[in-house]
Amino acid sequence: MSNNPPRGDKQARMLRRQGTPPSLPIGLEARADPPHLGAELALLRGLIREHGRKVATVPMRVGKNMAEAMLFLRVKPNRPLNRGWVEKLKVIEREGRMHTDVVIVSFDWDGDFRDGQHRMTMVAETGAELDIRVTFGMNPASFQAMDVGLRRKAQDFLWLDGVKSPKTVAATVRLQYRIDHVGVTPDDEAVYLIGKDIDDEVMARAVAAAIRLRKKKVSASSAALAYRLIATKSRRAHSIDEFWDRLVIGDQLETSSPIFKLREQFDRVRDAKDRKERQYLSQTQAAAWIINAWNSWIGGHRRVDFRWPNQNQLPAVD
Repeated sequence: MSNNPPRGDKQARMLRRQGTPPSLPIGLEARADPPHLGAELALLRGLIREHGRKVATVPMRVGKNMAEAMLFLRVKPNRPLNRGWVEKLKVIEREGRMHTDVVIVSFDWDGDFRDGQHRMTMVAETGAELDIRVTFGMNPASFQAMDVGLRRKAQDFLWLDGVKSPKTVAATVRLQYRIDHVGVTPDDEAVYLIGKDIDDEVMARAVAAAIRLRKKKVSASSAALAYRLIATKSRRAHSIDEFWDRLVIGDQLETSSPIFKLREQFDRVRDAKDRKERQYLSQTQAAAWIINAWNSWIGGHRRVDFRWPNQNQLPAVD
């Protein structure tokens, strides 16, 4: 019979709270390590054991091999890798906009790589080197709470900076960026930076003009971009508000007028069933039709070409 006194309820509760000693799951230990990642995996496993269930953040210089080692320790189910986001991260890194002071990747206390797979995939594929912070010892249950949280978008940061109509400004920036970069969609930081840069009097007028066309079901970003391009690039930009007034009100227009034809064109496509499926094309087409109607009207012509098959290009402004 043991001479040890029975453990009281208080001591038992204390032992349960302390939990079991930290260890790596068998699945991780049993895997065959890639030979070229031996040093990196040894370092990571050492840090995982060292910190156990105590959350600790360690600064690290992460290059291609270390990124691959982190991704190798990704065993538990995670969100599917979004290739589009990886490609955007490559653009951010290439343009020098990767703010490494806020780049944090995380391991849970089981030694599983849980947060940062997109950033580390970018590093592994590009060979970039980042000075980042790596957190160890996180509770596995915390990641579900992180994953269901809503992230802030570009329009949220524009609103926080006092930009009026941030949703329309952000959508207009995305459309302009896609045109300028032949189909490439920008990340939220790029949208925010450009949105701040174009937050001027012309943009305010463009947004107001776009709102006036809502009855015609014209995309606000299309109308705002067309107005801004005409106002900033046309040699006859002083007539833009006259053109827009006639477009919105539609009174005393001859059927041969380019503005009348543009209004009719918007009425024809207002309820098109495939507009949502062809969102990029319809968005670009609306801006192209406005610019083409402007070019005809300002040049004293009657014909307007509403054929516009390219979703990543706009006509030049006269």
